[in-house]
Amino acid sequence: MYNPENQVFAWAATGSERSATDSLLGMHRALYEHNFRIDFIHPAEIESGILRNYKVVAVPFPYVLSNSICAALKSWVRSGGVLIGESYFGGWNIERGRHATIIPGYSMHEVFRARQVSVRPPDERGIVRMETTVELPRLQKGADIFGSVVQEVLAPKGASVLARFESGEPAVTISRYGKGKAILIGSYVGLAYHRKGFAGNGDFIAGLVDRAARIGRPSLARGSRIRVDILQAPGRRYMMILRNLEEGPVIDSVIAPVRGVTGMTEQFSGKKLKLRPDGNGSRAEVELRPQEVEVYRA
Repeated sequence: MYNPENQVFAWAATGSERSATDSLLGMHRALYEHNFRIDFIHPAEIESGILRNYKVVAVPFPYVLSNSICAALKSWVRSGGVLIGESYFGGWNIERGRHATIIPGYSMHEVFRARQVSVRPPDERGIVRMETTVELPRLQKGADIFGSVVQEVLAPKGASVLARFESGEPAVTISRYGKGKAILIGSYVGLAYHRKGFAGNGDFIAGLVDRAARIGRPSLARGSRIRVDILQAPGRRYMMILRNLEEGPVIDSVIAPVRGVTGMTEQFSGKKLKLRPDGNGSRAEVELRPQEVEVYRA
């Protein structure tokens, strides 16, 4: 979710909007690199019912929201959505022009089943270290993840703890609310990922989505950083776009939701790609140069 009010708020508070902008960029990058399909949702679209199109909504740097936004999110989670929020969720009550007395604000502590109890600054390097308390996809229990700006200690009120600060206090929680789930992160992990490039943060963000929701998407057998996009038209016509996100050459197997096709042709070079059935999709062996993009059609 992209709410420009957050950038205005960040600029008014610090003289720069970068903390809000970089949080958005970091969260998007983490999900993009793990082959999730992502949109940016503007609050103006919520009244039209756009939330019903999504399984998961992430709200990076969610300081400024509104009563109407939070009411819509609350209803959406109750109906089965998965919400991921960061520190100071709805912390500024824009209707009243003051900080919320309970954070998350706008009664969203009922959804997250956790609330803020104290806040501390990061260490002298500007880093907040956290440690996972459960195993997540791509991350073992005890893995390090890093936040920035604040350490927001959480008090679970029915939520389970997914990560703790170095002090042992709860840093990340997950709860059930109605048919849905809500994850609260007591720092800014997207911001730290964008600025510092902590690899574990990207895996952590993607792992939270995998833990809370079942979303089918292309995967890489050896875990290479290849972005895979699939376009489909009637009559089993496909386009597969491969983008090597790594600085070096990559050889891997792409497993993608392409069915009934045994081969594809690269749009510009004429290179042939063989596909074989694999589960509910197909597998193809690919080799890409550093930062190379290939476009295949079938």
